[in-house]
Amino acid sequence: MKNLILTLLLSFCLNNHLFSQSQGPLNPVSSGTDASIGTFNWINFGDVLVSDDSRSSVILDNSGDDSYYLTATNFGFTIPIGSVIDGIVIEIEISDSGGGNIKDNSVKIIKGGVISGMDNASGANWPLADAYRTYGNGIDLWGATWTDADINASNFGVAISARRTGGGGNNRARIDHIRITVYYTVTLPIELLSFTGNKSQDKNILNWITISELNNNYFVIEKSSNGVNFNNLGIVKGAGNSNIKIEYTLIDSEPYNVTYYKLSQIDYNGDVKSFNTISVSNINTDNIRLVRITNLLGQDTKDTCDCLKMYHFSDGSVIKNYTIR
Repeated sequence: MKNLILTLLLSFCLNNHLFSQSQGPLNPVSSGTDASIGTFNWINFGDVLVSDDSRSSVILDNSGDDSYYLTATNFGFTIPIGSVIDGIVIEIEISDSGGGNIKDNSVKIIKGGVISGMDNASGANWPLADAYRTYGNGIDLWGATWTDADINASNFGVAISARRTGGGGNNRARIDHIRITVYYTVTLPIELLSFTGNKSQDKNILNWITISELNNNYFVIEKSSNGVNFNNLGIVKGAGNSNIKIEYTLIDSEPYNVTYYKLSQIDYNGDVKSFNTISVSNINTDNIRLVRITNLLGQDTKDTCDCLKMYHFSDGSVIKNYTIR
């Protein structure tokens, strides 16, 4: 029996299929103040949402005066589910309206609505004209652990407090704009070890094996008679998240003579990953027999003839052969 079994060994190692990406810089939608630090409050804190020369400010009269935290949140990130957060970069457009005596007092991250993590305040004076100062980098997690949900949350953001470090005059600490960029790594949703098709009597049995799954909602298997136009064969529920080998099976009870199969995987967020197509032959060759042997002129001949021979089979196929003895 000629039984075509096509096996695709698809080994997708997560460590070799990581994609570093970034989102941002994005602007905040919400801003406010927090009195957990400092004494003096910011005014016009809504002016930090865009860079437009309309500034939030706080007056710091004396050396050692500290401001409240000015906060910015709800940046609208859409980091893919399951991504690994690599780093957070915050850029704040700052200026000092007076004699150059304003510095950072505290710059911290806001996670889950709570000001926390490592303080990334700079020791440098604020510039006299608007300029962005960068805090963090592409591998700086600000002393915290992160998930995609933490970053995508509306209460993710940053808090900054300013300090007066010298005397003389009414110095204003001013902030025109705050923006954030997040660096992250996307992992493939599954590691597919194999996808096979096997004829069994008048049916085809499809098998595939995963060795890990991440946010895997379900599989879709499609079939085709020509490898171009596919129709849905079935849906098989995925394991969600898994680090063990899992075997899946689907039976096609009405295969074509040659059936092409395509396997796709769908995440919980609707993303689709399609794998290579396999094919299974259902042509029954058990009863195929040799009917006659002819020469090139169509005359019957024998297999021992030292000539070009045409082997005619019961399924209508013809094989040409030339034998030299």
